[in-house]
Amino acid sequence: MAKGASPILIVMPPRPTVHSVRGFLVSIVLVPAVFSVAACGGDEGTGGDHAHDHHHGDAHGHGGHAVDSSTVVDIRFEVEFSDGSVVGGVPRLVVDVGDVVEVVVVSDMADELHLHVYDAVVDLEPGRPASILVQASIPGIFEAELHDSGRQVFELEVS
Repeated sequence: MAKGASPILIVMPPRPTVHSVRGFLVSIVLVPAVFSVAACGGDEGTGGDHAHDHHHGDAHGHGGHAVDSSTVVDIRFEVEFSDGSVVGGVPRLVVDVGDVVEVVVVSDMADELHLHVYDAVVDLEPGRPASILVQASIPGIFEAELHDSGRQVFELEVS
């Protein structure tokens, strides 16, 4: 820390969820503040009960926490969106902080998929797999939804 600089203390509530008002408020109020502070300074699973495989792959998502497509993937999930909903229901994809995560989505309709807080965005084309690739660096539970339809596609839980 530079001489004369004041220390900054950021207090985050434990494991905010998108299903609570508190979690929602933290997501829209505190998280942008953390990014603002982090930008001024210098300076990482398990798949829960959802099937996944570990592999190295290319990704097409982009955004603030997206990683290069040549990065080694720690955990990979696949989600299918058909007839206006997620096949098998909206999954919660559980990963560890620090994991490089790839989520491959196949949809029967064109739309834009957005993973909140991580700001990863990918265009979906009917029948074509599209990937979001991020490093899970922020703990919490985050929604991924379609922009045009507003439908939720998955939740990413980072702990």
